[in-house]
Amino acid sequence: MLTFLFKAVAEIAKLRTLVLCVPCDSVRLVMSIPADLNMKLFFTLAFAIAFMAHFALAGDATAQFAIQHPFFAMDNGVGRGKWTPVEQARVLKELGFDGITYDGTADLTNRLRAFQTEGLRLYAIYINAHLDRSPQYEVGLTNAIQLLRGTDAIVWLTIGEMKDEHDAEAVKMVEEVADFALAAGLRVAIYPHRGCYVATAEDALRLLKQINRPNVGLTLNLAHELVANNCERMRDIIKASAPYLYSVTLNGADCGSTFKETIKMLGDGKFDLGQFLKELNAAGYRGPIGLQCYGLKGDPKKNLTRSMAAWRKLIGVEPTK
Repeated sequence: MLTFLFKAVAEIAKLRTLVLCVPCDSVRLVMSIPADLNMKLFFTLAFAIAFMAHFALAGDATAQFAIQHPFFAMDNGVGRGKWTPVEQARVLKELGFDGITYDGTADLTNRLRAFQTEGLRLYAIYINAHLDRSPQYEVGLTNAIQLLRGTDAIVWLTIGEMKDEHDAEAVKMVEEVADFALAAGLRVAIYPHRGCYVATAEDALRLLKQINRPNVGLTLNLAHELVANNCERMRDIIKASAPYLYSVTLNGADCGSTFKETIKMLGDGKFDLGQFLKELNAAGYRGPIGLQCYGLKGDPKKNLTRSMAAWRKLIGVEPTK
């Protein structure tokens, strides 16, 4: 540290200019030194500036986690089919989650009421769409969108498996849903899913470049990217996806080709979630992050409690007493 400080002072003395750059904020401060400044005062000032710069730089890694992303749980880990919406909202509130996402449009009025009562949000509804069926998506979706007006909820849209190329049909269907959503002030996020026509973020990006709607983006799903053998390419995928990202889902994971490998309890697995979050933050993502729990065994509340502890550790927040 002393070596750093003395080198900084020497450079400042040589240039007679103070330069402070904090990369995590992309801020550069340049101060020219008056020629008649008392040199003792000059070196005192230079040393102080260098000292502050050192700690600004050293704290950059910590600053990556200082960004507070809303953290929600997907309903597949919140007693789906067993707990009432009131129970789900109460448990998530108690544990410190910011809200939930739901699969489908069923019981949406009660679900919304339960979470709004607890001061939590419904972040998204998950909708399966199929280009080769009629109707192509749930008939209740348009009514659900009206119910969600003013909530800033996102319509997560998967596009089911299709052989050959069907981009034109997919674009038309997504734009149709986007128009319904836009009228209610909502957004649509293409949700890549293994085995679907849109299986990865890069598949979604291909469509997004053809879609002409202001309220359409994508959800980046860690488990589905890993199971598509994108483990070593996550940095590039995050950078490419960043301008379109509306939400992100994650979980503990190993790199692999099965969900047993790529979906584990948060805190388990060898995949570096800390680096994953750093890459998201560095790419400018500031939105919500969700907990994927598909296929996990055990008591839901215990799993959620353990996952929240792992999340707090991951972002450097002290556990609640």
